[in-house]
Order: sequence, then structure tokens, then C-alpha cells
Amino acid sequence: MLRKITDQAGDVWEIARGHESYGAMVILFCRRSDQKVMKSYIQSDNALDADREIDALSDQALRLRLNDAQPGP
Repeated sequence: MLRKITDQAGDVWEIARGHESYGAMVILFCRRSDQKVMKSYIQSDNALDADREIDALSDQALRLRLNDAQPGP
């Protein structure tokens, strides 16, 4: 887990970096209450850059990404 945020409904989401089988990097959002997973693609080419990109996002930016995220793996 890199970060955690609370959404507008009061649910806590843990945030981690992930990658897909073809190498695309994603932000993974995992809701604590039921382990629902959502994903949002990021531009980074490697894990270190992806971690930096996630760290640079504000909590509000992460909430916006979560709102637009797709169902996870």
C-alpha cells in the first residue's frame, strides 16, 4: 500500500501500484469494507516512476481518479 484515502461516502480505500500483463502501470484502489478493486491507468513506464507519480497526486486528485476508475482485475 502506498496511500489511503476516504471517499465522499466515508469509505476508506487503500491505494497501491499495479501493472497489467502487457506492462501498463495502474493505480489500484481497494475498498477496505469489501475488498472491491478499481483501477486507473498511469503514464509511468516502470514501478519507481509509477510510485513517484502516485506520491505526487493530492488526495483530491486520487478521489477524482477513483471516480473515473474501471473495475479492477
